[in-house]
Amino acid sequence: IVAIDAHQHGLTRVALLLLGFNLVAYAGLLLATLARLALFGAGIARDRRDPTRAAGFLTFSAGSCVLASQCLLLVHWPLLAWSLALAALLAWLVLLPRFIVTLVQAARQARLVRAIGGGWLIAVVATQGLAIAAILLATPGSPWREGLAVLALAWFVFGSLLYLPLIGLIVWRLLRRPLRPRDLTPPYWITMGALAI
Repeated sequence: IVAIDAHQHGLTRVALLLLGFNLVAYAGLLLATLARLALFGAGIARDRRDPTRAAGFLTFSAGSCVLASQCLLLVHWPLLAWSLALAALLAWLVLLPRFIVTLVQAARQARLVRAIGGGWLIAVVATQGLAIAAILLATPGSPWREGLAVLALAWFVFGSLLYLPLIGLIVWRLLRRPLRPRDLTPPYWITMGALAI
């Protein structure tokens, strides 16, 4: 996101340097995740069912969409952008329903209040990231332009609608159980990021 902002402010070298770093970091994180999946698959499955951790898996979709946007806005690499956007979409289609099921199960087991956190809003960021990537891929002359524009609008609306109940639950949790200093973890910053996107 900072690379895109730097590009929009005419800081081309900074933007390209950040893009290079992002590509290397993305590849490294992808390899580390695949290694974790191969070595600790049971732990990953457990984390996907944990309401405090389940939303974190959607960072793959969000990050892939941001990198796809960089590939279109900073340099003209549409093939890589399409690949990243499709990977983000597939992950979103698998992970978002799993996250919602995890929330429903947590509510049934009365664990919901303890589990509520700012990290849940990654679901919104990933959804809105798909909207942004889709509209950037809807280039003039593309045979998929209208379809992508409709999908972008649908994801934007869905992400906005998803924000409302999630932020409502977070505010409810803050009012019901005040945060102790150790509870104020970095994912609470996503509260602002989700609204900003």
